[in-house]
Amino acid sequence: IVNGPIASEVRERLAQRATIVRTAENRGKWPHIRTNWVTLNKDVLQVTNRSSQPWIETNGALIRIATAAWPPGAPPVLLTYAWQPVTVADLDQGPRRDNYLVAIAEAGAFGADLLLPLHERFERELMAGSPDARADWDAIRRFVDFYAWNVPAQHRPVANVGVVTSDPMRSFEMLNLLARHNLPFVTIGPAAVTAQTLAGLDLVVLLDEPTDGGRAAAAAFAKQGGAVVEAKGAPSDPNTFALEMRQRLGSERRVVDVWNGITVLVAPYSRPTSEDLVLTVVNYAAQPLPIQIRVRGTFSDVQY
Repeated sequence: IVNGPIASEVRERLAQRATIVRTAENRGKWPHIRTNWVTLNKDVLQVTNRSSQPWIETNGALIRIATAAWPPGAPPVLLTYAWQPVTVADLDQGPRRDNYLVAIAEAGAFGADLLLPLHERFERELMAGSPDARADWDAIRRFVDFYAWNVPAQHRPVANVGVVTSDPMRSFEMLNLLARHNLPFVTIGPAAVTAQTLAGLDLVVLLDEPTDGGRAAAAAFAKQGGAVVEAKGAPSDPNTFALEMRQRLGSERRVVDVWNGITVLVAPYSRPTSEDLVLTVVNYAAQPLPIQIRVRGTFSDVQY
């Protein structure tokens, strides 16, 4: 396992010496719901107000970007990150059980492998046979066993928003907000814009100018009823832009809609040989929550 990106020639040399070479995606973050910020301004403590939709630190967009960069048939993205305490008290205590469970659920839902180090305190308590630590470990193993089925790997990610960009990370916050508002996307390089790569999309965002053939394909896509939005470079307000794209699609062309689930993200998948749709749903609040999900399409059977 190599932590971080490596050059192609180095990968080739490693492949000659090892049966399997995995490159870890280390730009991730520990997923959680961000709490109110407390700042000091001229010796005055200021606390940010709650928004109507809480901010979620999520790796969904990063996994989608990293997956698109790998060749077909490559193993899943191997996501890794270090524990980042949210409060001072968390520094010594380390992640709680729900923190581990959300991390495992997120990686499994978005189709990534996860290399997650255990906190030293948790390791010590496990070695000492602490009943609470053993109970937490049983819950963690249950989640690992469930997501080890790796259902996303057997299916194709569903996305109806295409983002044309030569460097997805340059516009990461915009892509992150698209994923946050449950607008599944696929990134497309400017030279890869063709009628085939635009097929199945409802909305195309041009962050970079495509080639001559790509411009013709985008024009044909618009004539056939698709929406094309030119947003050269990263939008100054990614959240407003993502909400505008959501409205631009309208309720009839959005893949999924979620009600009563402001802490819920959905990753949809389809089977290549059928019209079945598989939804993986993650509640970052890590607590039972009754929600409603509207799925685009007509289905005769639902399994949960």
